[in-house]
Amino acid sequence: MTNEVKKEVEKSLTILGEEIAERQEQIELIKNIDFSKPIDEETWHKICETPLRSSDILAVLVKNTFP
Repeated sequence: MTNEVKKEVEKSLTILGEEIAERQEQIELIKNIDFSKPIDEETWHKICETPLRSSDILAVLVKNTFP
């Protein structure tokens, strides 16, 4: 393998590792949400980066946050 090929492989592996870490963080976030309590703005933005952004669950969180 040439140096150029090795660099590209390493770059790809780094990107994939970062994507995996991001997904793991999202999984932990979703697992730890208390859907009976309000959430802060930072958590709201993080949730909106997950597949929950297009679910009815966001309405529940909005009602908890802004009764």
